[in-house]
Amino acid sequence: VTLAEKSYVHRAVAGLYHPGSTFKPIVMAAALESGLFPPESMFDDPGHWDRFSTTSPKLCWKKEGHGHLSLVNALSGSCNTVFYELGYQLNRKDVDLLPNMARAFGLGKLTGIAELEEQTGLMPDAAYKKSKGENWYDGDAVNISIGQGDMQVTPLQMAVYYSAIANGGTVYKPQLVTKV
Repeated sequence: VTLAEKSYVHRAVAGLYHPGSTFKPIVMAAALESGLFPPESMFDDPGHWDRFSTTSPKLCWKKEGHGHLSLVNALSGSCNTVFYELGYQLNRKDVDLLPNMARAFGLGKLTGIAELEEQTGLMPDAAYKKSKGENWYDGDAVNISIGQGDMQVTPLQMAVYYSAIANGGTVYKPQLVTKV
């Protein structure tokens, strides 16, 4: 294995990054599974979310907003304002709903891949914030709902998570192979 190959492998298992909007399917899964939002849920997106502040609202990436849209279209359009609201409502129901769903998809823990020194990443929750001497706020869940905040994942964790979506929900332990 060359130095360049080692660097590439290291980033895949030990590089820590914010997942951004690629995290939104987990939020949608938590919203559906919680019973708070049925698949046919509808939302209005004016381009901003002002539940915390009308003078300094959180913005959607689409300045003019997405208008009236379904939960499915909010995901396909990557509508931040809808996901801010989902994160807020999930946190209000149970502060552990969103972090636990993320962990069920393999985020915030080792994938178990053999022979590589991987990082666990970080799926923050109320216990994590308490360990830092801080409180968990609704805003923490809102930030996480669009893949921001303190959350960090490895590229391999994201590959495992998306493979679970593609294969119907099974989180497989990745394996290294030299030949197929």
